[in-house]
Amino acid sequence: MVVGEPSLLVPAREAALRVLDAVDAACGPHRPGSELARVNDARGRTVHVTSMFLEILLAARRVAELTGGLVDPTRTGGWRAVRVDRQAHTVRMPGGVTLDLDGVARAFAADRAARAAAATGAGVLVALGDDIAMAGPAPDGGWQVRVPDRPGAASPGQDVTVVGGGLSTCGPPATPTRTLPNGVTVAHIGGPARRRPWRTVSVAAATCVDANAAAAAALARGVDAARWLTAVGLPARLVHADRWVLPVAGWPAEHTDVKVAG
Repeated sequence: MVVGEPSLLVPAREAALRVLDAVDAACGPHRPGSELARVNDARGRTVHVTSMFLEILLAARRVAELTGGLVDPTRTGGWRAVRVDRQAHTVRMPGGVTLDLDGVARAFAADRAARAAAATGAGVLVALGDDIAMAGPAPDGGWQVRVPDRPGAASPGQDVTVVGGGLSTCGPPATPTRTLPNGVTVAHIGGPARRRPWRTVSVAAATCVDANAAAAAALARGVDAARWLTAVGLPARLVHADRWVLPVAGWPAEHTDVKVAG
């Protein structure tokens, strides 16, 4: 986390950490007893959830709707089967359907943490891996951000100036795996993997959730990604598998000092 006013760092950090802890309690994939674990273990039963979990799940469903199911919060392609009662704060899923909220939850956490920290009066940038959210007044000249050619990589990449909103970089999913009855996890090698043209996609949008969803959807769209991102007007940087870079929808060309507006 970076703040524009150093004297507000401590209260801004505390506000952000409270949000991150609440998100982790709701759907941390490695947190025992999380709400996500309870929902996935319910086997078709109705589960009462907190407002935080409900907001994240609704954000994930909105992403699925906006991307035509390309970004699906379930591991079985069954996002439409998830039943949510907003008034009762309950969730029910058919047996065999499980939720995977990691990508949406991380972007949601960045957005919410940035807003909570900015409520202290500071301009704030929060980065959770390659998901970045900004809130409050930006420093003079904007936020200086390094956009990597690979998720999680320090370099090579591009330095850009971002003035607000959210920024997300996504890469192809890891090699599919499955767990054998004896507990051994193996990579799926049953057939040739479909070659994806883009090694990474970086997108700027009004929120980090929207940026993350658009980047993930663009990866899934493959060769159609650039046309789609241009049509929806989201500035993006696409890095091809052959390592050439394609900026679209107003994203600055390499080695230029142009701002990216979320």
